[in-house]
Formats: sequence, structure tokens, C-alpha cells
Amino acid sequence: MKSFHLLIIALAALSIQAVPLEKHANLAPREIKGSTASPTSSVSSVYVSQSPTSSAGTTSHASSTLAPANSSAATNTPTPPTSLAPNALRYLDEQCGAQYGSCAPGLCCSQWGWCGYTSDHCNSGCQKNYGACDDKIEAEVITRCTAPGTFAVTFDDGPSVLTSGLLDYLDTEKVKATFFVNGLNQKNADTKNPILSIYQLQDVVKRAYDSGHQICSHTWAHTDLITVDEDEAVYEMTRLNYAFTKVLGKVPTCMRPPYGDTDAPARKILKRMGYTVVTWNVDPVDWDPANTIDEMYQEYIGQTGSTDPKVGRFISLNHDVWNTTADFRPENYPKTIPLAQRAIQYLKGRGWKLVNLADCLQTGPLYRDANPSDSSCGDEDCV
Repeated sequence: MKSFHLLIIALAALSIQAVPLEKHANLAPREIKGSTASPTSSVSSVYVSQSPTSSAGTTSHASSTLAPANSSAATNTPTPPTSLAPNALRYLDEQCGAQYGSCAPGLCCSQWGWCGYTSDHCNSGCQKNYGACDDKIEAEVITRCTAPGTFAVTFDDGPSVLTSGLLDYLDTEKVKATFFVNGLNQKNADTKNPILSIYQLQDVVKRAYDSGHQICSHTWAHTDLITVDEDEAVYEMTRLNYAFTKVLGKVPTCMRPPYGDTDAPARKILKRMGYTVVTWNVDPVDWDPANTIDEMYQEYIGQTGSTDPKVGRFISLNHDVWNTTADFRPENYPKTIPLAQRAIQYLKGRGWKLVNLADCLQTGPLYRDANPSDSSCGDEDCV
């Protein structure tokens, strides 16, 4: 009887098959960071206009960086797709390594052979022969123009129902501005205006782009990057990049973190993703509905009035979602002159050269061509 039992066990063992390597490991998501950084974290926080939404309970957008759920799968390396050209660059969430080739610039090849931007890709076990592995380099946070005598007027949180009228006004003044746009910003409910996505207002965004205004990223949903894990941060940027490929045919390489918040993990990811990270050094506090247009205008004067327009270098923070800043609709204008007009007329009167962000930073075009990484949103759809 004992021999019979041993025979049954042996036959059962032979019938066990290895678990195939999955693109997304069935592991528990990493702990979501709260809004308070750890004591060892270097956090850059410029302002808080409203309480950021906590990420607790949010969906984790897992990428392919982690170990397979069953360690035995690591020995069952899949055959590369026949459609993949030899030595072709691998992109976000694509396999990399000896059988697959190298990740595209900025991407790390994890120890498990997947391209990505997070610390799971770029830290322990990172395959330096097949991608970047330096986890110490962070994006610089730029707060002012490079070119002396330039002033970049920027607008956050749109597009909105006000943006088209603002563009009309900028055209009359021959001023080029910069728009840090979201994909869908539910936080705009406070403005009492309709909440529309970048797809619903794509003609407005394309018009701004075609007119020479700079378009930059502000994350898909105006998510505070220090309150979410690394996978979620990559998802926020990638989902908006996908929208840009559909709306503009290009992807902006400039971004502004919502609330001006970044920490070391976020800055590392943004650096790897190739972003120029920009905040501001002039804040008229137009994000606070308690302030009047006169009070916001006085902030412009108080923060810039003592600076010589020939040598100063400013980037201002404004929002084209608030009526007080950007409402040029016929039912309200010119009965009420919004902050955008008052500020621009004041700055031009003082002799400032008003420019878009590319001219402010003297970088040349802040756009790149689309690539396959822009269509990889982890376990979620990019649309």
C-alpha cells in the first residue's frame, strides 16, 4: 500500500505544469504614500490651492516590473514575438534583456526583464546592459525663465469653456502663452463651469498649439504626485500623453506637477520620462475664489513691480478655468475685465517681453514624436 501511495504522488508531480510568465505579476500593490512625505524624502511643495484627494483606495496601475507570482516561471522565458525586429528598442511594459533587446532611452530593464520607469525597474537587479539603471538623477524643478527680460504667462487646469475666449484675447494682444493642461480635471467643479475632457475640447487645444502657444502636461486628472505610488504617477503622465498623440500628433516634454508638489521618486520618474519640470515664481493666487480680481492684480504688481523688465525672469501661475481670470464670454465681458487682461496690459506697459515657455527657457521646441510607450497604460485603457 505504501508503494502504491508513492506511485500516485510521483504521477501527480509529473502532471504539474509550470505557471507561464505573466506581464503583470499577481502581487499586492505597493503601499500608497500619503500626502505627508517620509522624514527622509525631499519634497518640493510650492502651494496648495485645495486639499488634494487622497489616493487611499485608488486602483493600482500595475506595470511589469515585479517578480512573477510563481518564481518557477522565471525559468520559462517566452519566445520573443515574431513581429519584433531584431535589436528593436523596447518600450514601456515591453520585455527586455538578452532575448528581447534594450529599452528605449530613459527606460530601465528590470531584473525580471520588463521596461519601465519605477524604482522596481531601476533599482536592485536592474539590467544595465539593456537600459538605464541610475536611480539617483532627479529632474530639476525650474521656477523662472532663462532669458533675461522675459515673462512667461502660464495657465493651469484647462482646457475649459473659457479657454477659447482667452485665446481670442491673446490673439488680439499678439501674446504667446503656455497652457499646462489636464485630461479630465474633476477638481474644476469648484469653478461652477462645465467639466469637459481634453477630447471634448480638442479643437481648442489644437488651436492653441497651432497658434504658437506652448502646450504642456499637468497630469491626466490633476493628481498630486506625492500622494500616489510610482505606477500611478507613470499612468497619470502616460494617459495624458496618449491623448496628446490623438489631439496634437506630438507629445509635450514640459510638465507642471499639480500643486507644485514633487518628491524624489516623482522627480526621478519625470527625469526618466524626459520632462522639463516647471513651476513658477509669480503667484497672483487666482486659484482662491475668495480673492477679488483687484486683489489678484495687486499681487502681480507687488511681486513684479520692483524688478527691472530688462533683466527680470518670471513665470506666472494662472488658471484658465476661473471666471475671475479668463472669462471673456460676451455675457460677462467687458462688463468685468478678467485678471488675464489686466495683468497682460500691465506687464506690456512696463516693457516685459511676454513669451511662451520654450522662448522663456531658450530650449527650442518642447515636443517630441509619439512612441509606443505613450500607448501603454498598465492594466488600464489609455482612453
